[in-house]
Amino acid sequence: MEPGTPGWPIHPAIAPHEGELVIQKPTLDSFYKTNLESKLKSRGIKKLMIMGIQTDWCVDTTVRRAYSLEYDVTVVEDGHTKVDTEVLKAPQIIAHHNSTFSGRFAKLVKADQTDFKKP
Repeated sequence: MEPGTPGWPIHPAIAPHEGELVIQKPTLDSFYKTNLESKLKSRGIKKLMIMGIQTDWCVDTTVRRAYSLEYDVTVVEDGHTKVDTEVLKAPQIIAHHNSTFSGRFAKLVKADQTDFKKP
């Protein structure tokens, strides 16, 4: 997806509040070719809660990269999604990645057991 094309704008239901940081990433990895790491460091942020679209692409890549950069990573296990592939159905892909993330790369939490407003 390219800036300015259909599908690029942030959906109004999850739009950031005024003054909140927005990082536009050109690749699957939220850290690669972005200023995300410098922005996190400048704010003293060491814990990340990750959720998103395309479990096996963007979410997986960003979780592993954040782990490698020594962030304390939490994945919202029911907060990432995927479409079916020719090989596996989306729920299988999501379950596999949650299993892979858990204990090694990240902690898992369910969305309804998380206070997203708490720092």
